[in-house]
Amino acid sequence: NGAVEKYNYNGGVMSVIKKGTGSSITGTVTRFRGVPSNKTMDLSNVTSYPITAIGDSAFACENESNDLTKVILPNTLEYIGDRAFFQTYNPTNNFDINKHLKIVTYKNNNGTEVLPSNSAYNSQYCILPDTVNYIGNYSFLNNAFRYVKFNQINYLGIAAFSVNPKRQKNTVNTVMNGKIEEFDIVNTSKINYKFILLQKLSF
Repeated sequence: NGAVEKYNYNGGVMSVIKKGTGSSITGTVTRFRGVPSNKTMDLSNVTSYPITAIGDSAFACENESNDLTKVILPNTLEYIGDRAFFQTYNPTNNFDINKHLKIVTYKNNNGTEVLPSNSAYNSQYCILPDTVNYIGNYSFLNNAFRYVKFNQINYLGIAAFSVNPKRQKNTVNTVMNGKIEEFDIVNTSKINYKFILLQKLSF
């Protein structure tokens, strides 16, 4: 429970549940509907209080209508819900990389976006803040990452990063490599490695 606040933000309306009092106030993003400006969503500066959770299906795109291709997460984020960034893929059509999420990152304490150590992945990657400890089921299903990195996860959901298409075609019909090529996971003593392997094999 908590107070629901709505923000006219970046070409749409974002709903946030505000919980707590004083210095303990935190927020959960529950819904965004609209077409984001420049296909980018910066969640690091939406509210005056820290965002610690993104709820189930908050940014899910069932019909490619929002064209979201880049998300900057708050560096206070702890929880990513089921289908939070799920995107539909129609296998009968060419995969248009410009209509799928390609970049997920966050800003470090200096306000600089975090990039992959290998610049070859700079246009298609998902790097989660170290504060994230829960990644829900199907949370990034059908997106376009080549590189995924996270740390200290307590729960990795079913098919969280699965079904990223192995071959993608852009609007000029040039074949692009959309398969996750590197899966960088750190300090995963609480995760079943067999489960991670099964997820990797499903990419």
